[in-house]
Amino acid sequence: GKYYLKDKLYSGPVIKQLDVGLMTGQFHKGMRHGLWQTLNKIGEPIMIGHFNMGKKHGKFEQWYDDGEKRHKELIASFDQNRYVDIYREWYPNGRRSIIGFYINGKEQGKYQEWYENGNKALKAKFINGNPEGIYSEWHENGKRALKVRYENGKANGTWTQWYENGKKQMQIEYVNGIPRGRAKFWFPDGSLRGEGIIKSEVQGGGWILEDAGGNRQVFK
Repeated sequence: GKYYLKDKLYSGPVIKQLDVGLMTGQFHKGMRHGLWQTLNKIGEPIMIGHFNMGKKHGKFEQWYDDGEKRHKELIASFDQNRYVDIYREWYPNGRRSIIGFYINGKEQGKYQEWYENGNKALKAKFINGNPEGIYSEWHENGKRALKVRYENGKANGTWTQWYENGKKQMQIEYVNGIPRGRAKFWFPDGSLRGEGIIKSEVQGGGWILEDAGGNRQVFK
């Protein structure tokens, strides 16, 4: 929202004392404009951001601050509130969390995420915000969780998911984002839970499969 002073849209500087330190910035016609900063108790920045008439515009940086040392938390850039250029996040322990790239607010190119223990969490490629090519996820223990191929933002081919113990959980065939053909489901111990031909999706998540005997069952 807009900031008023004595019933008038405020233009000018602002300084506010926070628990973590000092926040400084500028308003123009009641909207954040220009450089805004949050400084820790010894004057080091723990947040730097730029605004243009109330919208994020330019580079933003954030740091973790444990009272002894700052650690980088985030780097991002905006164009009128839309993400642009490189985007990066880190965990408090200094390990990377996310790295991606944006054009006009949409993911573009390689995108990766990691768990705090350093293991991979997600790896994908995007074109205009839509996944393209192999999309992969992993469990925190390092074992694969999901793998599927996308074409033009739609799942195509075999969608496979695994349990944390490494055993397969499900395998479904997709054509242009629609589940078709055969599907299989397993229990965590590796034994077969069910298989059949996909007849339809279930509202709220799941699939109706028909087995060789013509029996139908819902799997989620």
